[in-house]
Amino acid sequence: YTLSLARLILIRISPRLLGYLRIRVPPVGQGVAMKPPSAGFKNRILASLSSVEAERVAARLKPIDLPQRTPLINGDRRFAYFLESGVASFVVTVGDGHSVEVGIVGNEGVVGTSLLASQKSSVGHTFIQIEGNGYQMSAKALQEQFEEPGEFRRQVQAFMQGFMKIGRAHV
Repeated sequence: YTLSLARLILIRISPRLLGYLRIRVPPVGQGVAMKPPSAGFKNRILASLSSVEAERVAARLKPIDLPQRTPLINGDRRFAYFLESGVASFVVTVGDGHSVEVGIVGNEGVVGTSLLASQKSSVGHTFIQIEGNGYQMSAKALQEQFEEPGEFRRQVQAFMQGFMKIGRAHV
């Protein structure tokens, strides 16, 4: 309640007073760039990591804003994405040319697990359906982090297995 009241008060304060108080508020529509935290991830895979493992993985993450309809995977697979907020849609094109959504990913998982397989390209494409933000990791970094024993590997494997089970159940 206090935080909501404080936000209300801040919204009502004039820009001149904010400048006097040296409080910077980004203009509407311009987000503040995220920095990888050492703790406090919203993505469940990243949040499950020990502080040592989180620091190791965070060093390989690049913060990214994800506006609606941003393509994440479209044939080429160079990056994995850990969403902190928003929803990504995985879509495949069927024989008659129609597109079918076969899965969604939010902050519970990772987009781009096919990078860990020996496939050269993805069978579908993935894009942001509901805007948000998260972290981008190169394919090479994902493979290197996955090869390290630990919670990161276990969590990514568990997510992949769960995603495949859900997909099979709906086919």
